[in-house]
Amino acid sequence: MATALSRTPSERIRRADVFAYVVGLMGLVYVGDFALAGLAGTATTTAAGLAAIGGFALASAVWMHRNPDSLHDGAEPAPAYLYVLPVVSTGAFLLLAASWVAEFV
Repeated sequence: MATALSRTPSERIRRADVFAYVVGLMGLVYVGDFALAGLAGTATTTAAGLAAIGGFALASAVWMHRNPDSLHDGAEPAPAYLYVLPVVSTGAFLLLAASWVAEFV
């Protein structure tokens, strides 16, 4: 039975794009954290390892976006309930970015 949350709000946004966005934000967090630690002179090997993981996350986000058929139902439009993931992830990223700015001001 179809519900309001299972309908697709937009035919353009695929499942693979939603997942690629969330994974890409995670990669940006790790790479950005390492970059800021490097600028502050407090970079550690742990931060460097996390930056490498972030780089792989960014590469996989690009790969997911370009090859949606590799994910289960990746080429299908994303249902409404999957829109929660990017909204929450973007909010968390903005809070983290605000803390980065506050740290250097």
